[in-house]
Amino acid sequence: MTLISTHDVFHVNGLKTRLLHAIAAKVGHWREAQNRRRSLAALSKLETWQLHDTGFTRAEIDWALELPLYVNAAHAVGLRAAQRRADETAAMQRETSERAAAYRAHHSLQAPRGLHIHH
Repeated sequence: MTLISTHDVFHVNGLKTRLLHAIAAKVGHWREAQNRRRSLAALSKLETWQLHDTGFTRAEIDWALELPLYVNAAHAVGLRAAQRRADETAAMQRETSERAAAYRAHHSLQAPRGLHIHH
């Protein structure tokens, strides 16, 4: 006959409690992930101009919906969209600088208005 001590019972009950808490936490995380995916899926149903107003592209939303469920797709798509906007802004700034330099170069070579240069 095996005797089970009070310590053994509390130890087993403690393990069960920790296990149940861990399972409940995982289920909670899974539900949060499912809710975020539903929100992204709703965004995918918007018109292109509406998506543009939110700051996302359809390709970004489609990409996020393909991510594994353990990835916070809402966060990932936000980072991806922010990087795209930063890249677009940098490209526009470079283009503006190049156009300004070309304008200055073009106009610095021309004689001022009203001044006729005869050779």
